[in-house]
Amino acid sequence: MSPWLAALVACLLAVIAEGLLAGDNVREHLRQVKQPCASPPLWMWIAIGLAYYVICYTILFRLFVLDRDGMRNVAVGFVIVILAANAFWNYLFFRAKNFFACLMLSLGYGILVVALLMMLLRIDRTSAFVLLPYVAYLAYAGRLQYSIWRLNS
Repeated sequence: MSPWLAALVACLLAVIAEGLLAGDNVREHLRQVKQPCASPPLWMWIAIGLAYYVICYTILFRLFVLDRDGMRNVAVGFVIVILAANAFWNYLFFRAKNFFACLMLSLGYGILVVALLMMLLRIDRTSAFVLLPYVAYLAYAGRLQYSIWRLNS
C-alpha cells in the first residue's frame, strides 16, 4: 500500500471509530455538560479535530516513507495508539459521561504524545515540528478537561 493511502486509511478508520464511540446526540450532550468559559464552541472543536487529523496524517505519511527500522515502527505504533486513545476518549466523554476517566486518559495520552515528539526529534524533525502545535494544544486541553471534571462532579 502506498504511504499516502496507508496514512489516509489509518486516519479514516480513527474518524469512524471516533464517531461510533461518541454515539448520537453529541451536540445535546455538549449542551448538558457544564463547561468553563474557556471552552470553545462546537465549530471550533470541529476545526481542532480537523487540524488533529491533518497532523496525524502528515506524520504517518512521513513515517511510512522512511526506511523501516525499529524506531520508525515504534513511532508508527505510537501514532496508532494515540489515534485509538483519542477515539476511546469520545466514548468516555459522550457515552459513559465519566469525566474523571477522561481526565486520567488525557494524562496518559499527553505522555504518549510527548514520547512520540521525542522519537520524532530523532528520526524526522519535520514531523516533530508538525506535532508541536498539538503538544501545545494539549496543555490547554488538559486544563479544560480538569475544569470540566470539577464543574460536573
